[in-house]
Amino acid sequence: MSAAPRSVLLLGLDFGSTTSSVLIARATLSTHPGTGRATLADAEPVFQPASVFTPFVDADTLDLDAIDSLIDDWLASAGIASADCFAGGALVTGLAAQRRNADGLRARLHARLGDVVVATADDPRLESWVAFMGACGALSDAQPDATWLNLDIGGGTTNTAVGRGGQVLATGCHFIGARHIQVVPGGWHVTGWTPHAHAIATAIGLDHRPGTTWPAAAVERFVGWQVAALEAIVAGDRGFFADGAGRQIAQVPFEWPAGLSPACARVTFSGGVGELVYAIADGRPLPPTTRFGDLGIELARAIVASPRLSAAVAAHRPARTGGATVLGLALHQTRIAGSTLHLPLAVPLPWPDLPIVARLDADADRAAIAQAVARAGHGTTGGCVQWSVDAAQATRERVQAFAVDLRAVLDARAAVAADPPLLLVLVACDVAKALGGYATGWGSAHRHVAVIDEVAVPRAHFVRIGRAHHGAVPVSFHGLYG
Repeated sequence: MSAAPRSVLLLGLDFGSTTSSVLIARATLSTHPGTGRATLADAEPVFQPASVFTPFVDADTLDLDAIDSLIDDWLASAGIASADCFAGGALVTGLAAQRRNADGLRARLHARLGDVVVATADDPRLESWVAFMGACGALSDAQPDATWLNLDIGGGTTNTAVGRGGQVLATGCHFIGARHIQVVPGGWHVTGWTPHAHAIATAIGLDHRPGTTWPAAAVERFVGWQVAALEAIVAGDRGFFADGAGRQIAQVPFEWPAGLSPACARVTFSGGVGELVYAIADGRPLPPTTRFGDLGIELARAIVASPRLSAAVAAHRPARTGGATVLGLALHQTRIAGSTLHLPLAVPLPWPDLPIVARLDADADRAAIAQAVARAGHGTTGGCVQWSVDAAQATRERVQAFAVDLRAVLDARAAVAADPPLLLVLVACDVAKALGGYATGWGSAHRHVAVIDEVAVPRAHFVRIGRAHHGAVPVSFHGLYG
């Protein structure tokens, strides 16, 4: 008999260049009565206060104590503790990820929320992916034959993702945003620059000495260069980013997937600047000039004035623009492992940030398996190997042959390593019990080996396995690539 559906909470946190935000959603965790497969469904936000300015001590330093207090206030206002959450994610994004103590923030998040948070990373590709899912994933699902290109524009970065049918196909990230120039609110007296702003200003011949007050024409030229860069991304013009300032702002170059035409893409926007784009398109009132001490309003106006960038603004818009990243983290980042897991008693959950060191094809031989297991054993915490076998290929004979080879490799390593680190094998089809059983002598040996199945594995560098709740195990990935 399947377990009754349970309500679980999902947490998303985003600490960005300008603002920080939180989203808590409630979802239904249910078990299929026939297969026993656990799924998350019907996720709906239940707590999402207005974004706040990211706390900084100075231009180069995040205020970690203030961020701790901010998290305390959010959880208290929501009436929950971190332990009440089933899964979630946190990102340190944009210019905040470039600050000298950003690693300290990630460490604090892991310490406070380690059993819950499944991705605490400066991971531009992950940010692009979750922004797409949070902003236009529903549009892409509803119109699967269309190509959607989402530009998530904040204070420091533009995270780009293209997708079809609800699936992200390519991502990128560029240092294009509202806060590379900081000004006194209400005017254009410049008080701060990023190195990327210096490079742009130098390239187009603008005065970038300390204390400069720009005329309107200088602001227009600076913002115009950023819009030209956005147009180059949309058009697939890699030459724009080949050298000079263009090359410097390309944190993760974006490349159109083969077979997709940039000319057919419907461009959507999210992030703080994205909110302003749609406000302008709707004729809604805007804050006063440089209200936030940056060039967000000017950048949004220039985007709306671009025929290529704004072509789809009126006809196609996301259900949510602001907070798309945190929404994507909370609602789309977590996957649920299959119901027939092989979990080692010797290594209790959770397992943070295991590197995915190898991807083996369906017919991998013993030599390939040995190389993969050796790479997984290099780290002190362990490693992960993906076996790329699908349901049609996963015959009993193939699973048993792979497991026998894996067992032989593990036996050989056990002779020289008495206490090996965790080895996690990920597979997409329902074979975990059989594979893990054959490979470990049905639990009599190799108690450090785990097999998790029925998880679609993206092209990622790391996997994180959360603590089990009600028999379900949350899985997430970061360090996305390709």
